[in-house]
Amino acid sequence: MRLTLRRKPSAPAQAAQSQAGGVETRAGKRLMTRLSRWLGRQARTVDEALRRRTIAISMETDGVRVLVVRGREVLAWGTACMGTVHETQEEGAATDEQQRVAALRALLDRLDVKYGRVVSDLPLYAPLERHIRLSKVARRHLESVVLSEVLESIPFSQSEVDIAWQSRKNGAGQEASATAVAKATTDGLVRSLREARARPAATYSRAAALARAAGVADGIVAHLTSDSLAVVLVRDHLPRVVHQEAQPGGDAAPRAMAELVARAVE
Repeated sequence: MRLTLRRKPSAPAQAAQSQAGGVETRAGKRLMTRLSRWLGRQARTVDEALRRRTIAISMETDGVRVLVVRGREVLAWGTACMGTVHETQEEGAATDEQQRVAALRALLDRLDVKYGRVVSDLPLYAPLERHIRLSKVARRHLESVVLSEVLESIPFSQSEVDIAWQSRKNGAGQEASATAVAKATTDGLVRSLREARARPAATYSRAAALARAAGVADGIVAHLTSDSLAVVLVRDHLPRVVHQEAQPGGDAAPRAMAELVARAVE
Protein backbone atom coordinates (compact mmCIF):
# COMPACT_ATOMS: atom_id res chain seq x y z
CA MET A 1 0.00 0.00 0.00
CA ARG A 2 1.27 3.43 -0.97
CA LEU A 3 0.64 6.50 1.05
CA THR A 4 0.82 9.93 -0.58
CA LEU A 5 1.53 12.77 1.76
CA ARG A 6 0.44 16.27 0.68
CA ARG A 7 1.60 19.36 2.43
CA LYS A 8 -1.23 21.57 3.57
CA PRO A 9 -0.94 25.09 2.04
CA SER A 10 -0.04 27.82 4.39
CA ALA A 11 -2.62 30.37 5.45
CA PRO A 12 -1.26 33.16 3.17
CA ALA A 13 -1.29 30.78 0.18
CA GLN A 14 -4.90 29.78 0.90
CA ALA A 15 -5.93 33.42 1.10
CA ALA A 16 -4.23 34.22 -2.21
CA GLN A 17 -5.90 31.29 -3.96
CA SER A 18 -9.32 32.25 -2.57
CA GLN A 19 -8.89 35.87 -3.70
CA ALA A 20 -7.80 34.80 -7.20
CA GLY A 21 -10.78 32.45 -7.46
CA GLY A 22 -13.12 35.20 -6.36
CA VAL A 23 -11.75 37.62 -8.97
CA GLU A 24 -12.04 34.95 -11.68
CA THR A 25 -15.59 34.12 -10.64
CA ARG A 26 -16.69 37.77 -10.67
CA ALA A 27 -15.08 38.36 -14.08
CA GLY A 28 -16.75 35.25 -15.47
CA LYS A 29 -20.13 36.34 -14.17
CA ARG A 30 -19.74 39.80 -15.71
CA LEU A 31 -18.77 38.23 -19.03
CA MET A 32 -21.74 35.86 -19.00
CA THR A 33 -24.08 38.70 -18.07
CA ARG A 34 -22.87 40.85 -20.97
CA LEU A 35 -23.12 37.88 -23.35
CA SER A 36 -26.63 37.05 -22.17
CA ARG A 37 -27.78 40.65 -22.64
CA TRP A 38 -26.26 40.81 -26.14
CA LEU A 39 -27.92 37.55 -27.16
CA GLY A 40 -31.22 38.80 -25.77
CA ARG A 41 -30.98 42.03 -27.79
CA GLN A 42 -30.16 40.08 -30.95
CA ALA A 43 -33.03 37.66 -30.38
CA ARG A 44 -35.49 40.52 -29.81
CA THR A 45 -34.26 42.30 -32.94
CA VAL A 46 -34.64 39.20 -35.11
CA ASP A 47 -38.00 38.32 -33.58
CA GLU A 48 -39.33 41.85 -34.12
CA ALA A 49 -38.10 41.93 -37.72
CA LEU A 50 -39.63 38.55 -38.57
CA ARG A 51 -42.87 39.32 -36.82
CA ARG A 52 -43.36 42.51 -38.81
CA ARG A 53 -42.58 40.89 -42.16
CA THR A 54 -45.60 39.57 -44.05
CA ILE A 55 -45.47 37.24 -47.04
CA ALA A 56 -48.65 37.50 -49.13
CA ILE A 57 -49.13 34.63 -51.56
CA SER A 58 -51.72 34.55 -54.33
CA MET A 59 -52.36 31.23 -56.08
CA GLU A 60 -53.72 31.91 -59.57
CA THR A 61 -54.96 29.44 -62.14
CA ASP A 62 -51.95 30.16 -64.36
CA GLY A 63 -49.26 30.66 -61.70
CA VAL A 64 -48.43 32.31 -58.38
CA ARG A 65 -47.63 35.78 -57.06
CA VAL A 66 -45.65 36.67 -53.94
CA LEU A 67 -45.39 40.03 -52.14
CA VAL A 68 -43.16 40.56 -49.10
CA VAL A 69 -43.78 43.67 -46.97
CA ARG A 70 -42.70 45.11 -43.66
CA GLY A 71 -45.24 47.68 -42.58
CA ARG A 72 -45.69 49.87 -45.67
CA GLU A 73 -42.33 48.95 -47.15
CA VAL A 74 -42.23 46.48 -50.04
CA LEU A 75 -39.21 44.20 -49.54
CA ALA A 76 -39.64 41.86 -52.51
CA TRP A 77 -42.20 40.72 -55.05
CA GLY A 78 -42.37 38.37 -57.97
CA THR A 79 -44.52 36.16 -60.17
CA ALA A 80 -44.05 32.68 -61.57
CA CYS A 81 -46.02 30.93 -64.28
CA MET A 82 -46.83 27.28 -64.16
CA GLY A 83 -43.85 25.63 -65.80
CA THR A 84 -43.37 22.12 -67.01
CA VAL A 85 -42.55 19.73 -64.20
CA HIS A 86 -40.29 16.85 -65.25
CA GLU A 87 -42.22 13.65 -65.73
CA THR A 88 -41.18 10.21 -64.62
CA GLN A 89 -42.56 6.83 -65.55
CA GLU A 90 -43.61 6.24 -61.96
CA GLU A 91 -45.34 9.57 -61.35
CA GLY A 92 -46.70 10.36 -64.80
CA ALA A 93 -47.74 13.87 -65.85
CA ALA A 94 -47.85 16.56 -63.17
CA THR A 95 -51.22 18.01 -62.27
CA ASP A 96 -51.96 21.75 -62.34
CA GLU A 97 -51.78 21.82 -58.55
CA GLN A 98 -48.35 20.16 -58.54
CA GLN A 99 -47.12 22.68 -61.09
CA ARG A 100 -48.39 25.56 -58.97
CA VAL A 101 -46.63 24.16 -55.90
CA ALA A 102 -43.39 23.75 -57.88
CA ALA A 103 -43.70 27.31 -59.25
CA LEU A 104 -44.28 28.74 -55.76
CA ARG A 105 -41.36 26.83 -54.26
CA ALA A 106 -39.04 28.06 -57.04
CA LEU A 107 -40.28 31.64 -56.64
CA LEU A 108 -39.73 31.65 -52.87
CA ASP A 109 -36.21 30.29 -53.40
CA ARG A 110 -35.49 32.94 -56.05
CA LEU A 111 -36.70 35.74 -53.77
CA ASP A 112 -34.77 34.17 -50.86
CA VAL A 113 -37.90 34.27 -48.69
CA LYS A 114 -37.62 31.92 -45.72
CA TYR A 115 -39.14 33.65 -42.72
CA GLY A 116 -42.21 35.76 -42.08
CA ARG A 117 -45.94 35.61 -41.45
CA VAL A 118 -47.54 33.92 -44.44
CA VAL A 119 -51.03 34.94 -45.58
CA SER A 120 -52.82 33.83 -48.71
CA ASP A 121 -55.90 34.99 -50.54
CA LEU A 122 -58.80 32.79 -51.55
CA PRO A 123 -59.93 32.81 -55.21
CA LEU A 124 -62.73 35.20 -56.08
CA TYR A 125 -65.20 32.40 -56.63
CA ALA A 126 -64.39 30.53 -53.38
CA PRO A 127 -65.77 32.78 -50.60
CA LEU A 128 -69.53 33.23 -50.58
CA GLU A 129 -70.28 36.75 -49.33
CA ARG A 130 -73.60 37.30 -47.61
CA HIS A 131 -75.02 40.52 -46.16
CA ILE A 132 -78.01 40.24 -43.89
CA ARG A 133 -80.29 42.96 -42.54
CA LEU A 134 -81.63 42.11 -39.13
CA SER A 135 -84.13 43.60 -36.76
CA LYS A 136 -82.95 44.14 -33.23
CA VAL A 137 -81.63 40.79 -32.00
CA ALA A 138 -80.42 40.00 -28.49
CA ARG A 139 -76.65 39.51 -28.37
CA ARG A 140 -76.92 35.94 -27.10
CA HIS A 141 -79.07 34.96 -30.11
CA LEU A 142 -77.17 36.92 -32.78
CA GLU A 143 -74.75 34.17 -33.81
CA SER A 144 -77.43 31.51 -34.24
CA VAL A 145 -79.59 33.90 -36.28
CA VAL A 146 -76.71 34.89 -38.59
CA LEU A 147 -75.57 31.30 -39.14
CA SER A 148 -79.13 30.21 -39.86
CA GLU A 149 -79.60 32.98 -42.45
CA VAL A 150 -76.28 32.18 -44.15
CA LEU A 151 -76.82 28.41 -44.27
CA GLU A 152 -80.23 28.89 -45.89
CA SER A 153 -78.61 30.77 -48.79
CA ILE A 154 -75.64 28.51 -49.60
CA PRO A 155 -75.47 24.96 -51.05
CA PHE A 156 -73.49 23.54 -48.11
CA SER A 157 -74.22 22.16 -44.68
CA GLN A 158 -72.66 23.70 -41.60
CA SER A 159 -70.13 20.86 -41.32
CA GLU A 160 -68.86 21.58 -44.85
CA VAL A 161 -68.05 25.29 -44.48
CA ASP A 162 -66.17 27.75 -42.33
CA ILE A 163 -68.19 30.89 -41.63
CA ALA A 164 -66.73 34.17 -40.38
CA TRP A 165 -69.06 37.07 -39.68
CA GLN A 166 -69.31 40.47 -38.06
CA SER A 167 -72.24 42.73 -37.27
CA ARG A 168 -72.79 46.43 -36.89
CA LYS A 169 -75.65 48.74 -36.11
CA ASN A 170 -77.54 50.14 -39.08
CA GLY A 171 -80.03 52.76 -38.06
CA ALA A 172 -82.65 51.18 -35.84
CA GLY A 173 -81.60 47.65 -36.80
CA GLN A 174 -78.47 45.64 -37.41
CA GLU A 175 -76.53 44.41 -40.41
CA ALA A 176 -74.32 41.32 -40.53
CA SER A 177 -71.62 40.57 -43.11
CA ALA A 178 -70.64 36.92 -43.41
CA THR A 179 -68.13 34.99 -45.50
CA ALA A 180 -68.59 31.25 -46.02
CA VAL A 181 -65.81 29.11 -47.48
CA ALA A 182 -65.98 25.40 -48.22
CA LYS A 183 -63.59 23.53 -45.94
CA ALA A 184 -62.36 21.47 -48.89
CA THR A 185 -61.19 24.68 -50.62
CA THR A 186 -59.37 25.95 -47.55
CA ASP A 187 -57.81 22.56 -46.82
CA GLY A 188 -56.58 22.27 -50.42
CA LEU A 189 -55.00 25.73 -50.32
CA VAL A 190 -53.28 25.07 -46.98
CA ARG A 191 -52.01 21.72 -48.22
CA SER A 192 -50.51 23.28 -51.36
CA LEU A 193 -48.79 26.04 -49.38
CA ARG A 194 -47.31 23.56 -46.92
CA GLU A 195 -45.99 21.43 -49.77
CA ALA A 196 -44.21 24.57 -51.00
CA ARG A 197 -42.66 25.01 -47.50
CA ALA A 198 -44.92 27.96 -46.64
CA ARG A 199 -47.07 27.58 -43.53
CA PRO A 200 -50.02 29.99 -43.76
CA ALA A 201 -51.03 31.90 -40.66
CA ALA A 202 -54.24 33.23 -42.22
CA THR A 203 -56.31 33.35 -45.39
CA TYR A 204 -58.45 36.21 -46.62
CA SER A 205 -61.03 36.97 -49.28
CA ARG A 206 -59.56 38.43 -52.46
CA ALA A 207 -62.79 40.31 -53.07
CA ALA A 208 -62.55 41.92 -49.62
CA ALA A 209 -58.92 42.85 -50.31
CA LEU A 210 -59.85 44.47 -53.63
CA ALA A 211 -62.68 46.37 -51.95
CA ARG A 212 -60.31 47.67 -49.27
CA ALA A 213 -57.51 48.47 -51.73
CA ALA A 214 -59.85 50.56 -53.91
CA GLY A 215 -60.08 53.09 -51.10
CA VAL A 216 -63.67 54.09 -51.91
CA ALA A 217 -66.79 53.42 -49.87
CA ASP A 218 -68.99 52.69 -52.90
CA GLY A 219 -67.91 51.72 -56.39
CA ILE A 220 -67.05 49.01 -58.89
CA VAL A 221 -63.59 47.42 -58.89
CA ALA A 222 -62.44 45.85 -62.17
CA HIS A 223 -59.92 43.01 -61.81
CA LEU A 224 -58.12 41.64 -64.88
CA THR A 225 -55.77 38.68 -65.01
CA SER A 226 -54.29 36.77 -67.92
CA ASP A 227 -57.17 34.30 -67.95
CA SER A 228 -60.17 36.00 -66.31
CA LEU A 229 -62.20 39.18 -65.97
CA ALA A 230 -63.94 40.12 -62.75
CA VAL A 231 -65.81 43.01 -61.18
CA VAL A 232 -66.51 43.54 -57.50
CA LEU A 233 -69.37 45.78 -56.41
CA VAL A 234 -68.37 47.64 -53.26
CA ARG A 235 -70.71 49.33 -50.81
CA ASP A 236 -69.68 50.67 -47.42
CA HIS A 237 -66.14 49.35 -48.12
CA LEU A 238 -67.47 45.76 -48.31
CA PRO A 239 -67.74 43.47 -51.36
CA ARG A 240 -71.40 42.96 -52.13
CA VAL A 241 -71.43 41.19 -55.51
CA VAL A 242 -68.69 39.42 -57.48
CA HIS A 243 -68.91 38.59 -61.18
CA GLN A 244 -66.16 36.62 -62.91
CA GLU A 245 -65.75 35.03 -66.33
CA ALA A 246 -63.01 33.76 -68.62
CA GLN A 247 -60.73 36.24 -70.34
CA PRO A 248 -61.42 36.23 -74.11
CA GLY A 249 -58.01 37.70 -74.89
CA GLY A 250 -56.93 39.89 -77.78
CA ASP A 251 -59.03 42.82 -78.95
CA ALA A 252 -62.17 41.31 -77.45
CA ALA A 253 -60.98 41.85 -73.83
CA PRO A 254 -62.00 45.55 -73.45
CA ARG A 255 -65.46 44.89 -74.89
CA ALA A 256 -65.91 41.84 -72.66
CA MET A 257 -64.96 43.85 -69.58
CA ALA A 258 -67.40 46.64 -70.52
CA GLU A 259 -70.21 44.10 -70.92
CA LEU A 260 -69.33 42.47 -67.62
CA VAL A 261 -69.43 45.82 -65.80
CA ALA A 262 -72.76 46.62 -67.43
CA ARG A 263 -74.26 43.31 -66.31
CA ALA A 264 -72.92 43.83 -62.78
CA VAL A 265 -74.52 47.27 -62.59
CA GLU A 266 -77.84 45.85 -63.72
